[in-house]
Amino acid sequence: MSESELYQTKKIFKELFENISSGVAIYETIDEGKSFIIREMNKAGLAICEVSRKDIIDKNLNEVFPGVEKFGFNDALRRVWKIAKPERFPPALYQDDGVYGWTEMYIYKLPSEKIVVIFDSQTKVIEAEENFKKKVEFEKTIATISSRFVNPDNINEAIDLALKDIGILSKASRSYLFKFNEDNMSMSNTHEWCSDGVEPQKEQIQSIPMEVFPWSINKLKKGEVLNIEKVEDLPPEASAEKEEFFRENIKSLIFLPFKEGDKIAGFIGFDNVRTPEKWSEVNLNLLKISSDIIGNALKRNKTEQELEELNKELKSIVEERTKELQESENEKSVILESLLEHIIYQTVDNTIIWANKAAADSVNSLPEQLIGRKCYQVWNTIDKPCEGCPVAKSLVTNKPEINEMTTPDGRIWSVAGYPVRDNDNNIIAVVESTLDITEKKMAESKVQNSEAKYKKAYYQANLYRDIFAHDINNILQNISSSAELSSLYLNNPEKLHTLKELYEIINEQVNRGKKLINNVRKITEIDESEIILEKIDANRLLRNAIEFLHNSFQTRNINIQLNTPTKNLYVMANNLLLDVFENILINAVRYNEKSKIEIIIGIGKEEREDKNFIKMEFKDNGIGISDYRKNTIFERGSRKRYKSKGMGLGLSLVRKIIDSYKGDIWVEDRVMGDYKQGSNFVVLIPSNH
Repeated sequence: MSESELYQTKKIFKELFENISSGVAIYETIDEGKSFIIREMNKAGLAICEVSRKDIIDKNLNEVFPGVEKFGFNDALRRVWKIAKPERFPPALYQDDGVYGWTEMYIYKLPSEKIVVIFDSQTKVIEAEENFKKKVEFEKTIATISSRFVNPDNINEAIDLALKDIGILSKASRSYLFKFNEDNMSMSNTHEWCSDGVEPQKEQIQSIPMEVFPWSINKLKKGEVLNIEKVEDLPPEASAEKEEFFRENIKSLIFLPFKEGDKIAGFIGFDNVRTPEKWSEVNLNLLKISSDIIGNALKRNKTEQELEELNKELKSIVEERTKELQESENEKSVILESLLEHIIYQTVDNTIIWANKAAADSVNSLPEQLIGRKCYQVWNTIDKPCEGCPVAKSLVTNKPEINEMTTPDGRIWSVAGYPVRDNDNNIIAVVESTLDITEKKMAESKVQNSEAKYKKAYYQANLYRDIFAHDINNILQNISSSAELSSLYLNNPEKLHTLKELYEIINEQVNRGKKLINNVRKITEIDESEIILEKIDANRLLRNAIEFLHNSFQTRNINIQLNTPTKNLYVMANNLLLDVFENILINAVRYNEKSKIEIIIGIGKEEREDKNFIKMEFKDNGIGISDYRKNTIFERGSRKRYKSKGMGLGLSLVRKIIDSYKGDIWVEDRVMGDYKQGSNFVVLIPSNH
């Protein structure tokens, strides 16, 4: 190798070393492995370690990073230095006065006795995993709390358990519910949960005049949230509250008002009696959602109690004459017109006898316009009871039923049916109660979509991290080893042929790195963008791929036989088809140990489900692919599972491209039943005709 070529090789290696996304550091021992000197570190490594070159180069590792001995890193360096066996240092947390983060490392020994370490920061990934776990736990708690209020047998017990869930998740000392009494002048602590060792306060806080705590009550009635990190920092106008909080030994707290309907009916909160706590947005969201759930449950429970009382009245009204029913209409309206739920009283055949104003308003009608019509005709414009209707089900089960229903206009409703019985316990009518929950469902859908996107991004990040950690590390190791040997043979004329071979190895590894990065970019583009197909000449791309193959493997004896029926062969694809041909042909050479490589490309036509395809077969005389691997070689990560060599994303990119064409690809034995005689890659691409 000439000095110019060597200079260019070193320049390429230096640029790759400096610009690789992983951190790379080179160490040298000066006392037989007792300590290590930092000789070199690239830009990514300096950024990960939060240091500058002048702070670390040619300095003792222990002086720069005083925590490495306890971290176990020095022991790993000594092992690799002594036995020259590469070692993976799994993700671990390193922390000293200046550096904090999770790091994963790969350690290698160079022929020069130096140690090279390739490392990546895992802090964001691990923190993302922790945040995801917290999010899952948060959503699991909300789901548990919600489920407790689906037709609860005892709403007070459900509230107590919900407060316990809230307290445990938020790590609070106490969680509680205060309700404003009917006179709206006093309040009572109706429900309370305490963690172990915390003294309950519920019995001492009953029927407390709200005027005693004007500062906090005024804010709560305005719908404001009280988020107090330190009770001692409360303003002078909150002196009464401060005194009470000190009596209860409260250090910090959150109060959030809840509503029953449109009216603020009390507040839900939790506190800490041990240390001041800066409550997070997660804690606040937990309270907000829980307050909505409990507020709606209390409101629904109140509505159900009202309906039970109304049931008794309605039973006697149904048994009276129609005239008496009409005379009592105003009296019923006084009770029901104020409810937000739609209340519909109907016969056992779903004929509406009475409906409140909210029900009529939902279909832009007057209550009297609904009387005599079928409920399913009014809200769903159909001629028979709705599928899954809880009203119809309640007539069968003889008990209240509830279900979610969707009307043709896209609104989602929580629908409940309550049977009405006469004195002989016979069902004579049914009360339907519905509540519009469309906005709630839309919010839940947004949360689910957000989680799906996060998971996709999380899994993609893991996939690309694993690919780069394995393939780039191998490329760097090969380049580093070749460069080290080149420096040894540089001044030895007898080794010029060896230097040329080493240069070719380095050049091949650089090209491998370029190809890997290009494949990652292309597979990302396919994942994230819409693929546009066009009429394209497959023969032209195939000839370009064959020319590229010969140029890439000039030292190999390659014979390619192309059997094509026409000069031009048009398919519906795009220029990514070239990558498909190149990957298949390169694999046919790379995984072939014979002195003469034979590749036969056959082209024909095939019809599937009334669609025309161009069928292309690539037969080689390579090492073949065993049956148990045939179904997995196109999957991402299959290379890692089977510990095979290659470009990592190559065949998964091929599969991704062919799928985007709505085509197909699979692999067969060139000689049926004997995979060792070579492979036959079969590709189907939609024809332009």
